[in-house]
Amino acid sequence: MTTTPYGYIQLLPPLLDAEVEADLDRIHNWRNIGLASVDPNLWGLSRFQGAEGVIGKAIAKAVKGSELIFKSRFLLEGIDFKPWEVLAYHEIIYGYKPWEHTETHPQPVKTLGLPTKVSNLYRKSIILYTDHEIRKSNTKINFSYDMWLMRSATDMKCSKGDIELMIWLYRSPDLKPLPKEADAVVEIPILINGRIATAKLEAYITEITLPSGIGGWTYIAFALENPVEKGSIALDFTSLLEITRDVLAKHMPSEWNKEKFDDLYLRSIEVGTEVFFSNRVDVEWSFREMHIAVLPTRISSEKALESLVDPLTLFKIS
Repeated sequence: MTTTPYGYIQLLPPLLDAEVEADLDRIHNWRNIGLASVDPNLWGLSRFQGAEGVIGKAIAKAVKGSELIFKSRFLLEGIDFKPWEVLAYHEIIYGYKPWEHTETHPQPVKTLGLPTKVSNLYRKSIILYTDHEIRKSNTKINFSYDMWLMRSATDMKCSKGDIELMIWLYRSPDLKPLPKEADAVVEIPILINGRIATAKLEAYITEITLPSGIGGWTYIAFALENPVEKGSIALDFTSLLEITRDVLAKHMPSEWNKEKFDDLYLRSIEVGTEVFFSNRVDVEWSFREMHIAVLPTRISSEKALESLVDPLTLFKIS
């Protein structure tokens, strides 16, 4: 754990023990695990509250200094759903996500204080690092980041002019963020299992409005062309923000430009697994590490990623 202006933020391994459950009677159940909160987050089941036909629960168990484990088991009978609809997003949360918040949720540290203007982030190299394992899944799932970029630092609802940015590191076979061809394909360097490689990301863009009529925000998801079911992945988040800005400006020029994008606030960094609907759900996965590395000056993605393997790289003369 660090509270200095620059350095590493350890979200996982957990700094605190915790065990929390969620079911149809309690859709959200936040619990502090140190510098982040965990939530089984069964938001997709909320429309079935009070109805029969949903049996089961999701469990998140954080073991201090070790790992975070999610288990999700449901039997769904006699209810109407589409297989591409999301049942849950089992997640950890850093920062202030819209939609809900709890008093026990830890405040972001100075290393990366949120919310903050996107324009403030370009002066730094921000590296996101995860180490996960999908142990079992009988329905479609992903393992993904979810970030909210919003016009307001405090609003708790998203609408037109806000952005939901997802990065899919893993996805079940034949699963895509949207039922269409990718809007763009980009290449970025990543650190995968300790080695730097070039990865292709497929970008999918749409506008989202919920059945209730709430919404209208821009949704953009980058999906790894070669999903990682087990292992460690690090990527340059600062660089990906710039790529996101450019892709949106190209494909939605009437909605997005550089100035409008850079004026947004990064509200939260969330990471977890979207679980998609099925009559029977049996999912288990573990999350061993999640770090955010904030380097005080902007350097190349390759050098920033190398610094995770060998910190002395930052002091070598190129």
